[in-house]
Amino acid sequence: MFLTGPLAIVPAIPLMIVLICAIVFYILPVGKDIKNVQKYPVLYSFISCVGAYTIILNIESSNFMRSSKAFVPYVVIAMFVSLLCEVLALVEAIRKGREKSFKALTLDDVDKKVRFIYFDFFELIKKNNADERSYIKRVGVILLPIVSFVFMYFVFGTYELYFSNMAEFKFIFADILPVSLLFLFASVVLSFLIAFAIKGRNLDYLSIVIGSLTLLSYIQCAFLNGNTFIQGESLSTPMWLIQINFWLWVAVPVVFCIIYKKKNNKLFVKIASGVAAALIVIQGAALPALLINGLSEKQTKTHSGYHLDGAKQFEVSSEENVIVFIMDTFFTGHFEDYLETHPEAYDKYSDFIFYDNIVSEATGTTHAMPYMLTTRPVDFTIPFMESNKNAWNSEEANFFYSSMQDDGYTFRIFSDSDIYCGGAENMIGKIENVVEYEFTYQTESFPTFLSLSSLSLYRYVPHIFKEVFYVSDINYINKFTKSDSVHTLNASDHDGTSETSAERGMAFYNDDYYDGVMNGLTTTDEKLCIFTHIQGVHEPYYSERGEVQSYMDAVGGCMKIFDEYIRQLKEIGVYDNSTIILTSDHGISIGFTDSAALVLIKPAGKTGDKMVVDSSPGVLHSDLIPTILDCTGLPHENLGYSFFDLDENTKRTRKIRVLKYDPKFPRVPKCNTYGYSVVNSYYDYTFDGNWRENEYDMEPSDEQPITDYWW
Repeated sequence: MFLTGPLAIVPAIPLMIVLICAIVFYILPVGKDIKNVQKYPVLYSFISCVGAYTIILNIESSNFMRSSKAFVPYVVIAMFVSLLCEVLALVEAIRKGREKSFKALTLDDVDKKVRFIYFDFFELIKKNNADERSYIKRVGVILLPIVSFVFMYFVFGTYELYFSNMAEFKFIFADILPVSLLFLFASVVLSFLIAFAIKGRNLDYLSIVIGSLTLLSYIQCAFLNGNTFIQGESLSTPMWLIQINFWLWVAVPVVFCIIYKKKNNKLFVKIASGVAAALIVIQGAALPALLINGLSEKQTKTHSGYHLDGAKQFEVSSEENVIVFIMDTFFTGHFEDYLETHPEAYDKYSDFIFYDNIVSEATGTTHAMPYMLTTRPVDFTIPFMESNKNAWNSEEANFFYSSMQDDGYTFRIFSDSDIYCGGAENMIGKIENVVEYEFTYQTESFPTFLSLSSLSLYRYVPHIFKEVFYVSDINYINKFTKSDSVHTLNASDHDGTSETSAERGMAFYNDDYYDGVMNGLTTTDEKLCIFTHIQGVHEPYYSERGEVQSYMDAVGGCMKIFDEYIRQLKEIGVYDNSTIILTSDHGISIGFTDSAALVLIKPAGKTGDKMVVDSSPGVLHSDLIPTILDCTGLPHENLGYSFFDLDENTKRTRKIRVLKYDPKFPRVPKCNTYGYSVVNSYYDYTFDGNWRENEYDMEPSDEQPITDYWW
């Protein structure tokens, strides 16, 4: 805040003085010409006072339009100038009134330096509206500037953005073409209406201002955006540059209008039309090449691909199961908190082993999930999607999945996002519930065009206003494009968003998943290995009944889901022959000391009197796949250690990889959409022993830039 508490009233003091002066001046028995010049002096002053003070408070108390905070001093200066002029005018009027009489005071008695306070804006507008030119000539004055402005922002700007990012948009060019032409036609109609209503100097001023702003827009996009522009990424412009940029936009039209007024030279009006015509020619000449290149391939609203299907999410094997629950962000410490308040859990999970010293090498879902499912860490030296493809086609992944499949197991993965798991198309031949889809998009043209135009405005407006038109997510533009598929899929569904997972038959949120479990588990004769990824303890928190405020409520909900699932496994007689693993993709992700992911495991056939707590210091989350092979009696040594190979005497250096933004490395693009990622590098932390013994200020053993990332 600019000023807080009792001091917040300070900026209002000069405004209150201005208002008092206006009231005093109004009640003085001054001459009629002063009161007639400004018919409502109290009202004008009151509106300006409230407006200026509101601007200050809103700028200083809001994160929106952060760059505008640089202009608070200018608002304050304007307030004090207004104050000074009001006081001087009042003093002058009182002095002259005492010399002659208040009723005899005229406007000429007010000092010229402050007389603008009693300036009648509407009278001037009326005076300047006189025009001897014909209607057609007036149309000629304003037509080109307005059409050029609209053409730049809403035709050429949107087309250029569309064809530059065509692969990211779900709609086709034909969806936005009619609306853009409608905007262009509306600009012509608007020009005729303006020429009818506005005349004389007023029309000339408007033509000069619009022409100036159109030219500045072109210059802004071509030369002044610098590093602030890539189809919609956030700003990082220095405040001093924002101010210079803003005053340039103010100065150019103001200077042109002042020169026009002083010289009464119609040349500036012709220049405004000439500049507008030149810009139309420049951008219009580039338009054919843009259209030819962009439309060189036939566009279609029908799309196809692969995604994970959730139709069999609640089916288990009546023979043998490996069931892996991946509850997002379920930190080891969360479960320990749960044990403190639920000591009966030691007996309830008597067949399980709790590994309380495990380390998750990856601290984010998008690089943890492919690692867990393939044992191959993300290679950040190549694009993220390419790394996922390599992981699923690696020797390690092929060995694991072929070994299990040769032993009769069928694999199914259920998650809110195919990309989190590495991309459904990369899992073909390994995962059964990868299905092909084909559907046709239907687009709401008008809102789609407006959202795309927001990006166009982002390119052309000055730095101070870019935040208004900032688009952070491609789905903001794609959200008006929907599918006609049997699942009534949203345009972003096949990108794998958690919001649309339920529409694909995939239960991801804890309450949705719990409802599915409560509807009953079904069985099949196939031997199954099931990976189920749900919301877990990820924010926003969800229990088995819906959204909650506390992480412990989410933890409790997760355990109720787990308990109900186990109860039904026992009820249908498949609990004993099932290997059951409750784990997470990562820990809390705020630092390496909280990266310990929960792991509870019950090998098939194991029974016990009390839950065992294993604190072996060498356990890694990537040991999960070898452990599954070990539990099914298959060789696992090619992939490394099983959990059961390790004990308290194991000496093993462990590594945690944390993604960060480091200003010493360049920004990197998002891998599946436009704009920049919020991270650009990773830090590796290595240590021996217990993860609890390490502090937050531990120095990283390695720091490296990345190529791109999911978010």
